[in-house]
Amino acid sequence: AADAVVHRLPRAREVHQPYLTSILTTLRAIFHTLILVWKIQPELILANGPGTCVPVIYSVFLLRILRLPMMMLGRNYHHRPRCKVVFVESICRVKTLSLSGRLVYPIVDRFVVHWPILKEKYPMVEVCDVFVRHDKET
Repeated sequence: AADAVVHRLPRAREVHQPYLTSILTTLRAIFHTLILVWKIQPELILANGPGTCVPVIYSVFLLRILRLPMMMLGRNYHHRPRCKVVFVESICRVKTLSLSGRLVYPIVDRFVVHWPILKEKYPMVEVCDVFVRHDKET
């Protein structure tokens, strides 16, 4: 669309970055993302596997937690709709969730996977297997 706006956020973790140093870069990304999410107040976050989505989803989660204190302070935060978060796991994840998926699984509104076997291990997931053929013939 001609009126689309693109916002750039710092990466939470670079490829092959050590986990120890990624703590600081992830906190930096969450800080920047928290400000952006507060500012634009999205109604929906539709995210897929990359770790870049983790700070966005946790920013929405933190703002949900802060919503009650803001309402108690009389801020006009209560009239804004609550942002829904839908995470779509990678089709490559057949038996387990990705690291990003495991991190956001407990806090998203909907978690979509492509393989029914994942429903056995993760009961809150929804299976959308329209792209996957599940017949027994090979």
